[in-house]
Amino acid sequence: MARLLTCRFVALTLGVGVASWCGCAPVPAPASPSRAPTSENQHADAATPASASAPSARSVSDPDQSKQDQSKQPVQQLDAAGKQHGNDDLEASTKPAMAEPELPVAFEQAYRFGARPVSEQAIDASLRETEIGMWNSGGGSAPEFVTNRQGYHAAVRVIVNATVLSGRGSLGALSPRDVLANARASGYWPFRLCYEEGLRAGERKRGTVAVRLSANRGGSVTFARSMSSSLSRSVTQCLRQATYKLKFKAGARRRLDLQLTLQLSPGDAALPPRTREPNAPDSAASRAPSRSGDTNPTVPELAAVAFEPAPFEPWTHVVAECYGPGLQRDAQLWGRVQVRLKRDERGAVVSAEQLDSQFPDPEVVACIESRLVGKPLDLPLDFDDIVVAWRLGEALATSQ
Repeated sequence: MARLLTCRFVALTLGVGVASWCGCAPVPAPASPSRAPTSENQHADAATPASASAPSARSVSDPDQSKQDQSKQPVQQLDAAGKQHGNDDLEASTKPAMAEPELPVAFEQAYRFGARPVSEQAIDASLRETEIGMWNSGGGSAPEFVTNRQGYHAAVRVIVNATVLSGRGSLGALSPRDVLANARASGYWPFRLCYEEGLRAGERKRGTVAVRLSANRGGSVTFARSMSSSLSRSVTQCLRQATYKLKFKAGARRRLDLQLTLQLSPGDAALPPRTREPNAPDSAASRAPSRSGDTNPTVPELAAVAFEPAPFEPWTHVVAECYGPGLQRDAQLWGRVQVRLKRDERGAVVSAEQLDSQFPDPEVVACIESRLVGKPLDLPLDFDDIVVAWRLGEALATSQ
C-alpha cells in the first residue's frame, strides 16, 4: 500500500516514465473544458481550422461521419461589409441579373403635318404605303381582326385578262398564253398605280374596265380605246393611258388586236392619305400671287423632309411602357401608332392625338397620348405641328 501511494506521488510529480517504472497506470491530465458554439457564432466556429480547437470524440471515432458533417456545414462568404453568407446567399449572389426583355417597339418616322415624305419611285411608294396601311390596321389574337381573316390581302387586287381579236393567224410564233402572260407582267403595276390614285381621290368601289388595243409586230401598243367601265372617268382614262406601257413579246405575224378586261378592287389595308405630291408645296398659299402679281416669296414651301430620330428616342421608352400592359391583355397585340403633335411657343407638346392609324387597343393609345403631352421636343419652334409614328410588335406582325 505504501509502495502504491509512493508511485502515484512520484508519477504526479515526475511524469509517466516513473509511473511505468512503478508498474502503475499513468494518471490522465484533466481535460480542458470545451465551449459549445451558440447560435450566433456557430458558423464561425465551424470555419475555425482544426489545429485551433480539439476535435470532438465523435469526429475521432468516426472519420466518415465527420466528412458528412463537414459537407453539411454552410459555406462562408464575406461581402464588402464583412457580413457572412451561407450557401443559399452565395448562390443568389452569383446568379446573373436577369434583364427585363425589350418590348418590340420601333420608331418609324416623324415629319411636319401635311408633308409626309413620299418616294419619287412610284412602285416603292406604293409598296411602302400598302405596308403602312397594314400596320395601321394592326392585329391580335382575336379572329375578328381583319388581318386574321382568311384570304387577307393588303394590296389592291388587279386581275388582267386578254382576248385576241385578230385571230390565231396573227400570233405567228406567239400563243394566247404568251399574250396573256405579257399583258399581266407588264400591265400589273401601271394599272395598280392608276387605281390607287383613284382610291386616294375617293374611289371606293370595285369595278371592271374593258380596253381595246392594237400592238405592232415588235410588241409595242399603238392604239388603245376604253370600251366600257364601271369606275370613275378619271380612273378609266388613266387605265387607258397605262395600256401604252404594255410590252408584248415580238414574233407576231401581223398587228395584234386585243381586248383587255381589268377587274380592280380595294385591298384589305386602307392606303394612308397622300396630301401632296413629292417635293411639291403643300398648300395653295405658297403659290398665291401677291398684289404685284408675282408669286408670294414670303410664304415658304413645305418641304417633305423626315426628322432625324434622335429627338424622339426618349419617347420610344414611353411608348413601350404603354404597350406593355396591352401585351399582358393580348400577347399577340401589334400595330402602328401615329400621333399628331402640336407644340406651344416654348416647344412643349400641348396636344397629342392619333392620326390615321387604328391601333387595336385604345388604352395603349390613350396612354401614349396622355404621356406625350407636356414633353419638350428639341426641334426648332417653327415646327409646331408634327406627325410621329411607332411600330409596336414588329416580330408579332411578321409572324402573322
